Amino acid sequence: MGSGHNPDGNYRHAAFFEKLQSVCGTPGGTASPPSVVTSEWVDKSNVYGFKNDHFVEGMGYTINYGGPG
Repeated sequence: MGSGHNPDGNYRHAAFFEKLQSVCGTPGGTASPPSVVTSEWVDKSNVYGFKNDHFVEGMGYTINYGGPG
């Protein structure tokens, strides 16, 4: 999943997605940041990590993930 680092908030360590948006399922739907009630789930937390950073200035809605694997 990347460099082998768990997410620690340093975007040079683990992988990340930035500027995430959700799109309404109707034709011409509008894009918006994910809901603040977005659930976080990792099926193998002893192997991979996930950090929901929510809104980061200059990066938008951001998640950070990875692990040794």
